[in-house]
Amino acid sequence: MKVSQVFKLLDSIADDYNIIFKTPDCKLLPLHFHVTEAASVQKKFVDCGGVEREESYASIQLWTADDYDHRITTGKLRKIILNNLIQTDNDMDLFVECDDNSLTTYTVESSEIAGKTIAFLLGKKTTQCLAPDKCGVKEAPKKSCCKGECC
Repeated sequence: MKVSQVFKLLDSIADDYNIIFKTPDCKLLPLHFHVTEAASVQKKFVDCGGVEREESYASIQLWTADDYDHRITTGKLRKIILNNLIQTDNDMDLFVECDDNSLTTYTVESSEIAGKTIAFLLGKKTTQCLAPDKCGVKEAPKKSCCKGECC
């Protein structure tokens, strides 16, 4: 999802909805997560074929502690990302980073609203060769996404 889509979604619902994040393998991130970072990232890099590239994206970082009664609502999330990403190009992709035994970066694929809960359905961020013609790769691997259905 783009940052603009998340803003639009959060603006369309009340501030007291619960938020859950569902991983591609249908696990729910702990409900008592904290948003420890909201960032706009500008990355300059050289790909494996020697081509200089630039990439921009937004990310939120989630972390859980032992305060099990803690919950982030839609109003709180809106305030956090508006305060930290308001200067951001709203057409950037939004990624979610979380520490689930190792730092994992997810794409935000879609969202679902059920009752007073909004679920963000995550996809695994993948890598690929950006210069397959120079590296001898015949075909870039296909991305796989469940689009909200458990695989």
